[in-house]
Amino acid sequence: MRKKANLEASPLLSSRVNSTVHPDRLDQTRFTEIQQSVTQENSSFRIIIYIVIVIAIGVGAALVVRNMSGADTSSNNTPEQNDDEETPNVSAFKVSSSVLQNSAATNAPKDSDFISSLSSKVGDTATVLSTAKLDSLTINKFQSFDRAELKFSSAKLPSITINFAQNKKSLSIPLTGIMEVNSDLNTTSAINNVITQYKYSTTGPTMSFEFTDTVGYRLLAQGNTLIIDFKKESVSLATSTTPTTTPTTPEPEEEEEDETPVADGSKPAAPHLTNEFGRTKQYISSNVTASTIGYNNYFVYDANSYFEFSFGANGLAGAANTPNASAEYVEKDGKTFIEIVIENLSSAPFTVSRGKTAAQVEAETGLSVSGGNFKGISLIDFANGKATYRIEVKNKADFKLLVQDWTDTATDVLSIQIKD
Repeated sequence: MRKKANLEASPLLSSRVNSTVHPDRLDQTRFTEIQQSVTQENSSFRIIIYIVIVIAIGVGAALVVRNMSGADTSSNNTPEQNDDEETPNVSAFKVSSSVLQNSAATNAPKDSDFISSLSSKVGDTATVLSTAKLDSLTINKFQSFDRAELKFSSAKLPSITINFAQNKKSLSIPLTGIMEVNSDLNTTSAINNVITQYKYSTTGPTMSFEFTDTVGYRLLAQGNTLIIDFKKESVSLATSTTPTTTPTTPEPEEEEEDETPVADGSKPAAPHLTNEFGRTKQYISSNVTASTIGYNNYFVYDANSYFEFSFGANGLAGAANTPNASAEYVEKDGKTFIEIVIENLSSAPFTVSRGKTAAQVEAETGLSVSGGNFKGISLIDFANGKATYRIEVKNKADFKLLVQDWTDTATDVLSIQIKD
């Protein structure tokens, strides 16, 4: 084995200078402060950046939450707004909550407009209930009267019968055969004014109005609407049917010089129930002596050759309900009248209204009377069981006073027929 030769030392080693820095003699605290200073500066900068990042994240999160909350609120509010905007159901049966001034009524009635007929007809006879619907009922309270408005779907008011109680405390409207009645009207409601209560019965069907006090009523047809006004007798201008009370606006009977009766005759013995057409005074004679006959209705009929006006009460018939009566022509203030005196009465038609014009009779009955020899009727006086009426005629013509027996309704009526 060959041995390695010893290398010679580099001449550079002889020129190496030894370091004069002795690490063990350095001030180590100064290096620590420098290091700590650098560390502190870096740490503060990082804290600031961290805070900014935290704030930015917080603000961003807050905005996100707010937007989400706003979206939820908006979506939650949407159906509520739609609910508020829904149109509420309006009842077809309405009653005014307050009492209105009389002047607020359209076509406000007068005391002379009110009647107490037990049965009346109104409406277009060519329009029947089977083709009509009763859409609504509105009841308005006024100072002196109540008004019920019945609105139908037909173009014209259908022919309607009105039934009024003899005690004048209820009025009913049979709706037999009607196509439809709005279900809102199928109710019972307290009105507590002139009308005490409204009722609807499915039997028939029938709608009715009830009153605490005795009342009169007025009928008015307007297009497809029936208007019924109700007024207490106690607040009317002429209310009493008692013998001791003087009507508000009677015509004085003592002015005989203004009246010229035509050809008086002798009263026939009872029973005498009919006459021939003529122009002299005519009589009806019966054996009734007391004031016991309760007339409270009137009826009209226009034949081809004469006009007929009748007094009576539904279901009242027989000799015990046949009054003594007379009829004759009188002239007053340039007008021609037939004066009819009916005795033995306990009640009489028109004690509230005091009479009717031809137009009012048409409106109440639904029958045309314009072609007849008739302008109107007035109650002049009712006292001691005797009622005095005057029928104004267009021209003086023959008339006939008679009692008729309407067997189909078990009713006897006192009629006057006036030639055209």
